[in-house]
Amino acid sequence: MRTAAFLLLAAILLAGPREDALTAWKDQGEKHLADARADLAKRKDEAAKRHAAGEARLREATTKSPVEIDLGGGKLLHCCTVVEVKDDGFVVKAADPPVQMKVLFTALPAQTVFDLRKAMLDPEDIAGRFAVGRLAARLGLYIDAQKEFDAVVAKDPSYQDRLPDLEQLKHRATIFHGKMTALGGDRYRVLYDFVAADEVQDFAVEGGTAKVEKGSIVLEGDDDVSLSLRELALSGEVALAVDAPPAAKGVQAIWGLTFTCSAGKSFGLAVTRAGEKGKVLTEENLEADWEDGDEFDLSGPVRLSLAHGTALSVKCGDKEVWSKEIAAVQTCQPFLEGGIDEKGKFQAVFDKMELEGRIPHEFLRKLAADVEAAAMRTLEDDLVAGPGGTGPKIEELSAYALCPEPLPDDARKELERIRGDLGKDEVDDDLLAKDVEALEAMAKERPKFAGAWLVLSEAQAFDGREDLQLEDLDKAIAIEPAFHEALAARAALHVERREREAAEKDVAGALAVRPDDEAAIRARGYLRTQEQKYPQAIDDFELALALDPADAQAASYLKAARHLMAGPWPEGSGKTEHKKETEHYVVRTDISMAKAAQYATRLEKARAIYEKGVPPAAGPAKKAVVLVFDSEEAYHTYAELTQDDRAESTLGYYSPFYEQLFLFEGATDMSGLETMHTLYHEGFHQYLDPIVSDPPTWLDEGLADYYAGKVLEAELGGKRDPDVQGMVADLKGAIGAGWETDFAKIMEMSQPDFYADGAYTRYAQAWSMCAWFQEVAPAEAKGAFAEYFAALRTGKGYDDAFEASFGKIDLAAAEKAWKEWITALEY
Repeated sequence: MRTAAFLLLAAILLAGPREDALTAWKDQGEKHLADARADLAKRKDEAAKRHAAGEARLREATTKSPVEIDLGGGKLLHCCTVVEVKDDGFVVKAADPPVQMKVLFTALPAQTVFDLRKAMLDPEDIAGRFAVGRLAARLGLYIDAQKEFDAVVAKDPSYQDRLPDLEQLKHRATIFHGKMTALGGDRYRVLYDFVAADEVQDFAVEGGTAKVEKGSIVLEGDDDVSLSLRELALSGEVALAVDAPPAAKGVQAIWGLTFTCSAGKSFGLAVTRAGEKGKVLTEENLEADWEDGDEFDLSGPVRLSLAHGTALSVKCGDKEVWSKEIAAVQTCQPFLEGGIDEKGKFQAVFDKMELEGRIPHEFLRKLAADVEAAAMRTLEDDLVAGPGGTGPKIEELSAYALCPEPLPDDARKELERIRGDLGKDEVDDDLLAKDVEALEAMAKERPKFAGAWLVLSEAQAFDGREDLQLEDLDKAIAIEPAFHEALAARAALHVERREREAAEKDVAGALAVRPDDEAAIRARGYLRTQEQKYPQAIDDFELALALDPADAQAASYLKAARHLMAGPWPEGSGKTEHKKETEHYVVRTDISMAKAAQYATRLEKARAIYEKGVPPAAGPAKKAVVLVFDSEEAYHTYAELTQDDRAESTLGYYSPFYEQLFLFEGATDMSGLETMHTLYHEGFHQYLDPIVSDPPTWLDEGLADYYAGKVLEAELGGKRDPDVQGMVADLKGAIGAGWETDFAKIMEMSQPDFYADGAYTRYAQAWSMCAWFQEVAPAEAKGAFAEYFAALRTGKGYDDAFEASFGKIDLAAAEKAWKEWITALEY
């Protein structure tokens, strides 16, 4: 419909005055917008009527057959009638005791919630039955869920692709697939006899494959294959016993434990079997090679054990064949491994694995929270499922109609081909370069056609260069101020950069030309989300989807706005939010009020150290918001629900767009040092944001690690930060292996390139550069660093800031001096 409209308008523009054409355009857009609003209102009204009818059915059912509600703790409500259904619970009226009250879904037995919700349904309501099936899956009622899904698919097969994976949910609902037995106190035994195929799901496999066959687990590969159980918060005493039959000649079956110890140290202990001989293997840290130890006769079962958190030993039968004292253990991870002397296909077989140890209830509680959050995420995936497509959606650009010199067919086809390239999920670098070259040529050859600059801006997005994207959009709009697609695209960029006034202006400009511009409405919703005007944002995203149901971006933003408005721990979630406000911070957590206060106090102390090195931004400042999650999966789930990115492989992050810091308290971080380093690292990002809103990545990450180390050193009474110690060791090893340290290259590196393979070493180099420039470098280099940062504070771009500072010194000489310092550094 839109394409035909644009072609019609092109004809109008060529045939008549420009103002008449734009008036027709605006009128058509207003009608389309009104139709979309009417359709949206109709669907909402129908949904409200369905809910009211369901509520009436439930009231009638419970009036005819009152229900008994178990509130837990021996409290029962007898002869209950449902009065009203809320988003998070039921309002019920009981005869005994005579009371009317709201009961949250989370306070009711799962079967009761499901039965009451199902009683609301019209059996012919397919969408309703699908929703109830998802509810049953969320509650762990997998048989009920399957029945509902089977009924739904039987009536409408199109739902088949939208069904959540119930097997995956069942898996997530199990903490250990091995047989777990409580031994008293916090001690447990987890036994794997490798009879059930799902036992292997508790392990991570690297280097090959693992499968259960005939009561054994079999590792297969061409090189080393390792199988590691999820990390456990074991302390005090732990024991590992493994049965491994003799392997083929040249094949090693290895089993053991790796320990994270105090003061950032680590240790590994393992046993390998060759025929009827066993051998002890050790590694002094997890980065070192395994060293051969004592050999012994396999005259009985082999047991590796840790006593009192420091005493390691290996026993064969009743005989101790090896022992050693190590630093106090914080966490422990058991593993199985297979290897071969010469490369080639091999198998390593294990018949049984038995682990005993002290697993704190806190750890198990966090694992259970992870299971709940994971189930929620699995079901939430369906909320953003939209109509599929066969390829990128290409609409006629208004720039064709607005251009006084229409493009020939060959130029138009070339531009549409390039737009098709850029709409793909992945674009080859060489193809992208050719497309950019073609666009630049088109823009030069046809200076009155604004469309080439819009598409050039879209191409710049692949390199993450927002500055170049904005430049290209500025050129497009300078050529044609009524180019509403370019205005909408520039509005979205302004929102991303938190330039709110400019975003408002561009949204208004786009909608003045085309009131039904879905991208401009979506950008306005994105802006409202940033401003925490969630109801208005939700209205905009719903309207954008009414205009274009296939807009996955609007669907994602809608999901995010709904979850942001509800908050990380909404009423009905079963979680209690604790909040502590201080002079500069608002800390929110689901752990405890004591934890909220502890984190707030630490952040205030950290800020005092930040301010000594980097003076705060001028003017009044908003309090910084920090969210601390009780479990890792809850953290990842909230990240995904609010920004479509699980933030995997992160312990925390600062979101400039939401102006919030997110992190979780790790179940296995017994010392808390890892969590604290994350808090102070991300806390510095949050502190720096109003000072330099878009710093170069090397500086942003380098300073964050630098100040995290400074804060932890102060907190530990001068002791070193274990995270920084690890980075120094990694960087020195990388330099020794030929790591490219080019200062100019890392200084101009984009964020995607910085975070690509080798990111940990780049973090280490960035930290060391920031430390060297501020503490060790000669006066000229120190001055250049200060000038560079000062230029960024004034709003200069990366290139201008570099030229005003580092561009004036011999950077190669500075790099050489830094390298001599870091390779000799003992941190």
